[in-house]
Amino acid sequence: MKQIETYEIREARDKRRLRIMSVLLLVILLGSTAGYAFMTGFGDTTPDPVPSQASSVSYAGQEYPVRYSRAAVADIVVPPVSLNQYVGQPLYIVSENPSVLSELAVTLGRVSGRVQEACLGSCEKDLPEKSCSDNVVVWKEAKENSIRTEEQCVFIEGDLRAVDAFIYSVFSTA
Repeated sequence: MKQIETYEIREARDKRRLRIMSVLLLVILLGSTAGYAFMTGFGDTTPDPVPSQASSVSYAGQEYPVRYSRAAVADIVVPPVSLNQYVGQPLYIVSENPSVLSELAVTLGRVSGRVQEACLGSCEKDLPEKSCSDNVVVWKEAKENSIRTEEQCVFIEGDLRAVDAFIYSVFSTA
């Protein structure tokens, strides 16, 4: 037999439930915000460009966004690399930086057959292991910007300016 409850007991129980639900929703909100911050590169040491520096590359009537203008990357020497090397071919990217992966995928990914993260040589990650006989772009963070090629590999060292310099160079040879 159910016990008869007074209005005060019912009101207290409802207030307690409301407080528990409020705290639970607050924890979910804060947890999802923190998770989003970590998943989108929280701690990414690559500086964001000044908005006035953002630019784009044009090819076949389409615009490809890049973070830096040609003037901002003019001091970076890029060896000649032909866009034809990437058209319709798979492109493999070796980088721990999500901004670099995104920048290369958004630009070169539109003309290549597909873009995939990979490892150059053997690795412990669950990624395909590639060699310089494949189209591989390897990015490594460094204080000095430099770009070099070896067979079909492109080695980019530096920051996102070096990546954009490479992109400008590839699309200017088209």
